[in-house]
Amino acid sequence: MRKLWKWAIPACALGATVLLFRFVLFIGYVPTESMEPTIHKGSYILGCRIFGELKVGDIIVFEHEGKQVVKRIAAVSGDVMEHTGQHLTVPDGCFYVLGNNSGNSYDSRRWSEISVSKSEIRAKISMGRVSRGRPQMQAAQTFPANPLDNRASLCYTTLTNR
Repeated sequence: MRKLWKWAIPACALGATVLLFRFVLFIGYVPTESMEPTIHKGSYILGCRIFGELKVGDIIVFEHEGKQVVKRIAAVSGDVMEHTGQHLTVPDGCFYVLGNNSGNSYDSRRWSEISVSKSEIRAKISMGRVSRGRPQMQAAQTFPANPLDNRASLCYTTLTNR
């Protein structure tokens, strides 16, 4: 019986860790400059797979064209925006997303399907980041409320609420 406990405790700890990272936490790597200066190229990110209502300014990880992508929500369901000269409404259950680094970001401005559905979202980044082995905690509340501020190159993505 004592030998069984010797293996049972580490096995339970391993099982709990696997379940925690499979269903609750998300660890990812950011290979591009698309989210700079908020998240630097080469950073590891920690997110949560369990999240409530998403809003403008939240950073999310989602699946796009078979790849995990990190972007900031710029418009939510029902928001009206101007995209390539047309006024469009973000569909129910969807989000319009942008990278913080507009010059190096392949995002909703360039995709044929411009919105991301809630079902494609894998995690919300709200716990901070670790870059080059050093913890650099940054709460989600410190990020700019409007990711389009100071972005002259985004003249066709002006957002307004209904």
